[in-house]
Amino acid sequence: RSCVGEVGATSLIVLNHIDVSLLSKLSFIDFIIKKSYLSIDREALWKVLKWYGFSSKLIQILQSLYSIAWHAVRVNGELTEWFEVKNGVEQGCILSPILFALYLENILSNSLSNIGGGCMISGQIINHLDFADDIVMIMPMEECNQEAANNLYTTARKWGLKMNEQKTKLMVTSKIKKQAKLVINGGNTEQVDSFCYLGPII
Repeated sequence: RSCVGEVGATSLIVLNHIDVSLLSKLSFIDFIIKKSYLSIDREALWKVLKWYGFSSKLIQILQSLYSIAWHAVRVNGELTEWFEVKNGVEQGCILSPILFALYLENILSNSLSNIGGGCMISGQIINHLDFADDIVMIMPMEECNQEAANNLYTTARKWGLKMNEQKTKLMVTSKIKKQAKLVINGGNTEQVDSFCYLGPII
């Protein structure tokens, strides 16, 4: 998958739905990435890698890399005692974005696989698109959209990730302006007419 392909697919969905007067809700979900990187459950991460078919040897190598990583904090020129960090992936490591993407994809699959809705893309019903941490949920019915958001919020929190409710937006595909509602963690999601997704404005 590429960034261009992801934007193209999302734009095509919007244009097609407007052209044939289909009403659909696009929820642009944002996660607090810095905190999410630090809060990933490593034991859950190893299980995710195994589920995706990574070899036991590769998983053991990754476990070994993380088991020998200790940290200290410099305060006023002095280092604290060294301590072990048992959660999260290393910031600055070239493997971390890949590990995070696999971890997040597993959360999305668990949260949204049994939710109705979505649209037909290449013969398949798709209810979400994602590129790295940029996620779009595609739901025709408001009830499905709310259920999907609830599932994603709950599952993400369970697995140590936190949605950024302030940056999450809701957009409705329609020739005429329609009002919709999406509640996340007790707060109403802002509805927008356009959204900057992976660079371009949709």
